[in-house]
Amino acid sequence: MLRLRWSVLAAVVLAACGGCSMLPVGPSHSPLPPGSTATPTMGATPRPSPTPHRTPRPTPRPTPRPSPTPAASATPKSSASPSPTPTTTPVGQVSIRFRGVGFDSPDATTPTERTLSFQSDGPGTVTVTLGRTSAGSVRMCLWQGNGAHRPGDCKSLQRGSLREQTRAAGTTWNVAIEGLDIQTQSIADVTLGFPSSAPSVTFGGFRFQGVANPGSNGLEAEFTAASGPISVDASWNGSRPWRSTLSNGTTTLVDRTGRGNSLRMTARTSGGRIAVDLTETEDYTTQEVFINGTIAWP
Repeated sequence: MLRLRWSVLAAVVLAACGGCSMLPVGPSHSPLPPGSTATPTMGATPRPSPTPHRTPRPTPRPTPRPSPTPAASATPKSSASPSPTPTTTPVGQVSIRFRGVGFDSPDATTPTERTLSFQSDGPGTVTVTLGRTSAGSVRMCLWQGNGAHRPGDCKSLQRGSLREQTRAAGTTWNVAIEGLDIQTQSIADVTLGFPSSAPSVTFGGFRFQGVANPGSNGLEAEFTAASGPISVDASWNGSRPWRSTLSNGTTTLVDRTGRGNSLRMTARTSGGRIAVDLTETEDYTTQEVFINGTIAWP
């Protein structure tokens, strides 16, 4: 039946185009033997061409870059060379004791303070110590600088010390002592302590009244010295007979006598305990004589 339909269709087409040749349209079929039923031949189902399988390339991982090590900050170089640290030479504590110093009472003919002055050569403690007085009380003052003392620098006592701290070299210190009791002469030892590498003490207002006036006849001083030169300079008002000695322990370095209004005494010591003694050799003098001077030691 199908075959008949195709034949009729072909005849119609040929008639229409005037016998032109036709290419078969549709699939060609082989003739079937008579009495056979045509079985339609199914065209092969086209298989899709396999898409070539592409192996995926691994996504490259970025190679981690090492974090840059921060460059060390360059220490700025000073254009100037560093100043060397100054070296400080330790300054030792020295002391000197004035033995048996007498202090004027307020009713003396000319009441005069006994004075001592010196310089500290470095930081340390400055002290002035009064030994027990023979009688009565005194006013003792300690202050620094070149001016006069103030009330706050002084203390009334029969025995005791005044103490100050010093921080700078070249500081001048002063001591002044006077008696407080009428018709009473107080006598006591006075000791100074201060830091110094080349100690020197200036004394003033000491009386020079003869051997019959203990406490009012020159001075006696004791101190410990290193090896080196010792000097004593003194002057007083009027021409008076005098004697001066300088001893190193039991050895007498200087023993001099004279008459006049001044003296200078020098000696070298190998170190040790030094004693200075300066007196007016008359028994007594009615004239008021005051001695001033300086003692220096290594």
